[in-house]
Formats: sequence, structure tokens, C-alpha cells
Amino acid sequence: MDKKKITAIVIFAVVAVVIVLIGLLGSKLLNNDTLKDYSTDDLTFQSTETLNKKTVSGYGVYFENYAGDVIVLGNKENKADLAKLGYEDLNLEKYATVIYEGEDDTISELKQSDDKKFYYFTYDYKEGAMYETENDFWLINFACKLSEQKKYEEKFIEWASTVKFK
Repeated sequence: MDKKKITAIVIFAVVAVVIVLIGLLGSKLLNNDTLKDYSTDDLTFQSTETLNKKTVSGYGVYFENYAGDVIVLGNKENKADLAKLGYEDLNLEKYATVIYEGEDDTISELKQSDDKKFYYFTYDYKEGAMYETENDFWLINFACKLSEQKKYEEKFIEWASTVKFK
């Protein structure tokens, strides 16, 4: 075999390997089913979206995707402060019921996660998930544009199940 044919075969092989690698890397970057880790000082969670952490007045937790059509936001309520307001002896179920009953009539029924770690309800474009830590209760909302509800409904429950407190 002459040098030109060997060179052509080597170049073809290298180009083929590069194309395969670009394809694999591209599919990995575009794969929205891969969970990514996010954290604040108080908690961690996972999402299939690429999210940016932001500081927004009124929220202890706030993340949104680049397009601005998916957000994760939340706050904690201190148990001692709630007791001073008359909400004594709250457990997660009672807290979730108080939050649920304060919402409008368009929300779904209050449900408990399969692993019993949180309660949640869904309505229109968001899911509200409630959690309990030693000193606080948390309400974390996973929300999207109304037009994207079907796309994210199950994903929000999956993301809610990944929330862990530090």
C-alpha cells in the first residue's frame, strides 16, 4: 500500500472518531434527563434543567433556568416563630394541611410522597412541596410556564424527592 492510501485511511479514521466523540458529547450536553446538583446554605436538590441561583427578595431559595420558564423557589418557617403565632405542636402533616388550606380551590388534593418525606400539591403551573427539619418547615415551589405544565409535572415530583437539608 502506498503512503497516500495509508494517509487517507488514517485521516478518515481520525475524522470518524472525532465525529463519534462530538456526537456523544453533544447528546450528553443536550440530554435533559440527567440530574444536576444544586445547593444553598440550607439545602440541596437535583434538577434536569440547567438552573442559575439568584438572590430575590422574599425568597431564601431561588433558581431559574436560562429561558426563565422554570423556577425553583422557597422559604423556611421557624417552628418557634409559628408557635408564637398560635401554631403549636405542628408536625409535617399538620403544617402541610395549613398551607394547603390557605391556597385557592384550583389545587389538587394534598398528597404524601411515596417515601413519606414530604407532602405536595399541584396546581396550574407549579408544585408546592412541604418538608420538615428539626427547627423549621419548608415550602419549596417548582414552577413553569402554564404552556409547559405537561412537560414538567412529573419532573417536579422527581426533583422534589431529591431535596435534602443540611
